[in-house]
Amino acid sequence: MGSESKSNGLYADLSQNQLEWFDNRLRELTSLHPDRPVFVYLHQSLYDTIAGSFEGQGWDGIVQNDQFRAIVAKYPQIYMFNGHSHWDMNTRGSMHDKSDGLPNIFNTASVAYLWSSFYVPTGEYMRGSQGYYVKIYDGKVLVMGRDFENGK
Repeated sequence: MGSESKSNGLYADLSQNQLEWFDNRLRELTSLHPDRPVFVYLHQSLYDTIAGSFEGQGWDGIVQNDQFRAIVAKYPQIYMFNGHSHWDMNTRGSMHDKSDGLPNIFNTASVAYLWSSFYVPTGEYMRGSQGYYVKIYDGKVLVMGRDFENGK
């Protein structure tokens, strides 16, 4: 998924056409293979789900938050990955467990630089490069954090 507005990179602005396509595509994929995981990537995150999107942090950013949330809530087999905030994977909220009608959602951190909320709720700069390795097995998905800079 991706923003269709070039005016403000802080927020993902998703058109009605894109949201309808997304819902239809998810419906198609999950009806064909109801037991398979579906991976969704969107740079910006849903409000109050992962690090950087909590109240006062200011890095959530989907204009159509409620509509997008309603779509992903229908498909529990989604694994959603969001970035934008660069929040360190060791920070509170790196993963939103499948709950509250939402799927599993992961903060993707960053391979360029990181942001931490250890001392300041709105975050502070820290050096690093992080991401995920995702392994898919029959009946299980394993999402493992990786510190690329330190090789562990």
